[in-house]
Amino acid sequence: SGAMLNIELKQSATKVDEDDPFAEMTERRFQTIGFGSGVVIDRSGLAISNWHVVDAATNPDGSSRPDHAVYASVFGGKTYKVTVLSISREDDLSLLQLELAPGEEVQAVELGSSERLLIGEEVAAIGNPHGKANSITFGVVSAKDQGIKVRGRWAKLEHLIETDAAINGGNSGGALLDMQGRLVGINSAGGG
Repeated sequence: SGAMLNIELKQSATKVDEDDPFAEMTERRFQTIGFGSGVVIDRSGLAISNWHVVDAATNPDGSSRPDHAVYASVFGGKTYKVTVLSISREDDLSLLQLELAPGEEVQAVELGSSERLLIGEEVAAIGNPHGKANSITFGVVSAKDQGIKVRGRWAKLEHLIETDAAINGGNSGGALLDMQGRLVGINSAGGG
């Protein structure tokens, strides 16, 4: 459970007067503009999520926007500031780094194999749907190597695992786990 992340995207609510030479010294206030999920893949705080979860906080070249901030909280409530290291619009993935204290480590998920998943195998989707942290749904793998076009996304997503586990807004970027608790996928889209 310690490897599952609840992602919160914030935008600056502070109005900055461009003519004020001391404007940059003003402490920014941020307001929440979105939620998503993520999962820690390395004890150093390296994590993955979806690109569309952090898209508003990044410029087109993938660099961070100064008027936005990304935070991640782990089970138990500890919150970390997040740096977006890399994005892939085509795969709808983002690589994140939790800003840890010197010498601090976090719990990481064990990696599994999506190649070895069988049709009909049970899986669990863990995420932050509708801001309800650490929610879990169960289902089965109903198909593999699927492709879908999701409205508003960069391109058709390919090579997907299809499951009937419920995926709702905020589950994006969260873990899809096999029944041994190993990461086999990242939840990206729900369909009807």
